Amino acid sequence: LAARAAGHIMLNDARESTTSVLLPSVLSMCEVKNDDAQFAIGEAIACAWGGANVNADKVLTTSFTTLNAEVKARAAEDAEASTSMDVDEVKSRVANYTADVDPRRHVHNAVVDAIFNQYIYSSRVEKRCAACVWLLSLVMHTDNHPRMLSMLQEAQEAFGSLLGDSNELTQELASRAMSLLYEMGAEVQQK
Repeated sequence: LAARAAGHIMLNDARESTTSVLLPSVLSMCEVKNDDAQFAIGEAIACAWGGANVNADKVLTTSFTTLNAEVKARAAEDAEASTSMDVDEVKSRVANYTADVDPRRHVHNAVVDAIFNQYIYSSRVEKRCAACVWLLSLVMHTDNHPRMLSMLQEAQEAFGSLLGDSNELTQELASRAMSLLYEMGAEVQQK
């Protein structure tokens, strides 16, 4: 899919000259009614965002298929090793994060604007569903990025508003996202 290719390009080249061409095209696919395509678009957005646990070498030299497959494999490895994130490190990274100096801030601003200001509260079912998929992708794939961690409350409010959506996929994904956010918050609170 073209969106996945664009995401892989932006993974390595986050210059504004590159992302200003590719990202608007990816974000404009909010009306595509194919669920698999929306998940691929969500992965592309996560790659553009930065902080996804993948790099070009991994994509090109291993049996990498999707970020979702990587998340499942990483979860299985983490369960075997029974590791958890270092909460103090996460809190420190969020506290020390300065959006103004982040080289991907233009990507973050465009994605946040598209998800929160244009699509998630739209009257169009397919736009809300797309925004839900994309935001869930960000939560799942960039969960250690300080910018993502700093907006968990906004994400929780957005997902909460979608729990009663008329689209079953949107409802299911919003519920899944709320569970993920709860687990992330519980892990921080346990420390």
